[in-house]
Amino acid sequence: MVSNLPRWDLKGLFPDIKPKITFCQRSLLENIKEAYAVANMEGKIIVFDDEKNNMENFIQEYNGTEVNYRPAEFDHSEIPAWLILTSGTTGLPKVAIIPYDRLLSGICCWWQPFTAAFETALTMSTFQWLSSLLYFVSSSLRKYTRLQCSVPLTPQLLVAIINKYRPECTAWTPHLLGQFLAGTEKICDMSCFIYVAVTGSPMEKHIFDKFKERTNAFLYLVYGMTELLVPGFDYSEETPFGSVGKPYDRYEYKLVDDQGNEVDKPFQSGELWMKGDAFFKGYLANPEETRKMLTEDGWFKTGDLFHRDEDNNYYFVERKRLLIKSSGYWISPLQLESVIKQHPDVANVVVVGIPDKERMEVPVAAIAKRPGRDVKPQEIFDLVREKMPDLRQLYGGLFFVEAIPMTASGKVHRTKIKETTLTAKRILPTL
Repeated sequence: MVSNLPRWDLKGLFPDIKPKITFCQRSLLENIKEAYAVANMEGKIIVFDDEKNNMENFIQEYNGTEVNYRPAEFDHSEIPAWLILTSGTTGLPKVAIIPYDRLLSGICCWWQPFTAAFETALTMSTFQWLSSLLYFVSSSLRKYTRLQCSVPLTPQLLVAIINKYRPECTAWTPHLLGQFLAGTEKICDMSCFIYVAVTGSPMEKHIFDKFKERTNAFLYLVYGMTELLVPGFDYSEETPFGSVGKPYDRYEYKLVDDQGNEVDKPFQSGELWMKGDAFFKGYLANPEETRKMLTEDGWFKTGDLFHRDEDNNYYFVERKRLLIKSSGYWISPLQLESVIKQHPDVANVVVVGIPDKERMEVPVAAIAKRPGRDVKPQEIFDLVREKMPDLRQLYGGLFFVEAIPMTASGKVHRTKIKETTLTAKRILPTL
């Protein structure tokens, strides 16, 4: 288990996943014991940094000397191979069920664009997340050395690891990649990379350009999520910037509007639905959420809005559940964020909606300043007023934060930001 997984997440997950054995660092031991107690069950706990109860002792106790051992026979399409946490960016994490046959299909699909051999892959996410698990399982299949750190990966440690071990493949989120590129230009040689996968949120153009200045690696911009398991689209170096690529032949795709009708014209947005044999099978012990995401005839509702161009390139528009409905109109947080980021002294910003008696919801901006810089609230309000129509202003105001909270998988933690927004001292615009 990742060392910074919140106690309430553990307590919510254990009654469903019912783990018989848990591997963790000492810092998480008490939280895991409490989670077992809440679930009214017992389980074995292996503590990596405890000499009396670490992995070495576990192997010595269970040394695998059973005579005439035979692997179990089971239905690979029914029995779960992985129970994977979703990222929890907009709520509590759920547990996605991945059977064995879909896992094998997913591993093959992930590595399809990576045709050249490489020797070392660096995994930066913790072991419970999809990218780390894929790197772990794939290492024996692709015959590469997996480079993984057992302590929190700070920027300084990451620089040292890249400079010393020269990994050729890794995965980043756009946010973490942008931060790394900005702070390491003179101290980290990234020329070793051949492939870099980026997933989790849309890539901004200035990060893309800065990456290309630092390395000739293939930047694999992946549209995906835990539930999909596989890259959703065929992305290549010929894909137009901003697009996630073209549909694969092996899956079915459609865009669906709010009335449930299929969108069949270019540049019209709709929710992306996909059907295929590589996706998750449902959420563990959560039939209600499963019914929301999977239709009876097998379509997976991604919850993401897309449009496509005349050449069938697909473009991510917005996470549907993040849209803010204000005075009867939909407001895109990502659109507002892109405007506010144009201010030279804004390091990062997240826009969320909060309840409002008159407008139903109003957008609020949580802003992190660049170090040593000053941002006057009126400058932000003026910038939004210049770029956006009256119905899409920051009527909920703004407030400043030291840093934008992130999930353990490196994504913006919008749920925490929304909780903070409800109690923050907001600066309101002058109307």
